[in-house]
Amino acid sequence: MALPNLRTIFASARSSEEERQLSRATFYKFSAFVASVLVISLIASRNAKDLVPKAAKAVAGR
Repeated sequence: MALPNLRTIFASARSSEEERQLSRATFYKFSAFVASVLVISLIASRNAKDLVPKAAKAVAGR
């Protein structure tokens, strides 16, 4: 038994203009999410580089 395609069911309940608006809004939200993950990752990696020498000195007992 094949499952119904939910996207098709919900899309048929909306006009083409509403579908376009929803698609654009979803794309912008996804783009903002990816950009924020990228920025957070860059900040975290920059901070991690600063912490490695300090941690190595602490372990070495200097």
